[in-house]
Amino acid sequence: MIRQYYRTIKRYQKERRLSASYNIKFFNYLFQKTEDMWWYNFVQSRGLLNDYPDMILSFFSVFGNHNVIDWHKSNVKIFFTGENVQRKGWLSYSDHALCHKTIDLALGFEYLNNDRYLRFPLWILYAFEPESREEEIRKRCEELCNFDFDLRSNFAALISSIDELGVRCDMYECLCNVSKVDCGGALLHNDDSLWQKYNDNKHQYLKNYNFNICPENSDTDGYVTEKLFESIAAGCIPIYWGSRNNPEPEVFNRDAIIFWQKGGDNSKTIEFIRELNNKPQLLRDFAAQPRLKDTAAEIIIKMFDELELRLKMIIARK
Repeated sequence: MIRQYYRTIKRYQKERRLSASYNIKFFNYLFQKTEDMWWYNFVQSRGLLNDYPDMILSFFSVFGNHNVIDWHKSNVKIFFTGENVQRKGWLSYSDHALCHKTIDLALGFEYLNNDRYLRFPLWILYAFEPESREEEIRKRCEELCNFDFDLRSNFAALISSIDELGVRCDMYECLCNVSKVDCGGALLHNDDSLWQKYNDNKHQYLKNYNFNICPENSDTDGYVTEKLFESIAAGCIPIYWGSRNNPEPEVFNRDAIIFWQKGGDNSKTIEFIRELNNKPQLLRDFAAQPRLKDTAAEIIIKMFDELELRLKMIIARK
């Protein structure tokens, strides 16, 4: 316990040094440079601190000790998690740090009814630039929705490092009976080109595949990460499991996604994928469907607007 405590202090001190010259700070993150952080650029692009040059705004996440939230003295404290905090390993943050009275706003994927909480799921950070305004969001949705699909030379990709629940290995084994599945990540690794040819650029790598096997690492209502958006951005047909197989129902067109049932009978799904793989025109027709719903842009614009408004209100109160 003592050793862990000193590790916490050491990390906290390092994070303080890294953000010393900024009035927007980050703690308990898998750290990037402050100016590269999505949240930093969101706040800056909207000038939220322009009238408050002496105000300190701090963001906290799950990759560290709770104590840091109370240790650091900030005018505004925001908590964000892109992890499923209902899973083992993250349960200490299962309340989104709302047990800390100093947290002004908590952000995550869950549907919580709390005055200090706003739903803002992880996929937004991957699919949309923090500076995005209404016009850019609509344009991005249009790009994602209507992809000019061309048949690719490779069947399916699976990029992952772990498989705690066994669902990824099960999908791999089943779909290898259809055609070759390339695994560019650490899990089931059989292809070096992600690193050697594409310098770990997943987008460029996936553009060579008709399908992307992209299940979540857990199945919780609302828990949608970047995986579906990475798939459709690269023009792949997603083979997906997660979020109760009802991911972002106001954003995604279910008909453009192939859903997998963990522990269920997937024989019809496998045969459908086999048919798509063997019939190019059928594959083109499936891939030509709109990936997003007509409501997607409005939903995402609302999320951006609500986040900006909530931050403005919190900052103005301080």
